[in-house]
Amino acid sequence: MKKLTFVHYIVIVLVLLSLSMSYAYFTVAGNFNSPIIEFEFVKSVSDVESIFIKDNIINKNMVEGVDKQNYIDFAYMLAYSVFLALVFISISKQKNKKLFLIGILLALIAFVSDFFENVQLLNISDNLLSGNNYLQDIKYLMIFTYIKWLSLAIALFMLSFYYFRYNILGKIFSVLSSIPLIFVLFYLFMFSKQIEILFSFSVMIGFVILFIWVYSSSVFYKS
Repeated sequence: MKKLTFVHYIVIVLVLLSLSMSYAYFTVAGNFNSPIIEFEFVKSVSDVESIFIKDNIINKNMVEGVDKQNYIDFAYMLAYSVFLALVFISISKQKNKKLFLIGILLALIAFVSDFFENVQLLNISDNLLSGNNYLQDIKYLMIFTYIKWLSLAIALFMLSFYYFRYNILGKIFSVLSSIPLIFVLFYLFMFSKQIEILFSFSVMIGFVILFIWVYSSSVFYKS
C-alpha cells in the first residue's frame, strides 16, 4: 500500500495557509476581495493610493487586512518553496536528469525575493498610515516582485516538459503550466494590469495542477 510523504502534507498546509490568508483579510475588511495581488504590482505612489485611499480617506481596515495576509505569507512562502524543491528533487531522481535540480534554485530565489517583497509591502503600509514617503520602497518592491513571479513562471515551465511525457491529462497540464511564462513574454511588450492579474491567476492554476499531480502520481508516494 502506498503511503503519503512529506510532499503530500505540505500541499495540505499550503491550502490551509491560503484559506487563512483569505479569512485574515475578511476578519478586518469584511469581505474576501483582497487587493494583495494588485498591491504587489504597484509602480507608483498613485497606484498605492488608488488601492487604499477613497475620497482622501485611507481605508485602514483594508491596509490592516493586507498586512495580516502578508504576515501569514511568510509561512506560506516557506511552505511553497520547500514544496517546489521536493517536487524537483523527486522528478530529478525519477528521470535521472540533474537539469530538474535547477528547480531547487528557482524555489530558493522565489523564497528570498518573496521575503523581501513582503518586507517592502509592510514598509509601504506603515509609511502610508504614518504619512511618510515610500517611493523608494516601491522601487525595491518592483524588483523583488518581478524576480519572484518570474522564478515561479520558469519553474512551472520546466514542469511542463515533465508533464508532456504522460497521457492526455499530462499534455493538458503541460500547456497550462506553460501559460505563466507566455504571459511574461506578453508583459514585456505590453504593460497591463489585466496581464498582471491573468499572469498571477495562471501561476495559481499552475500550482493547483501540481497539487493534483502530486496526489495522482506514484512518484511522490512511499511504496
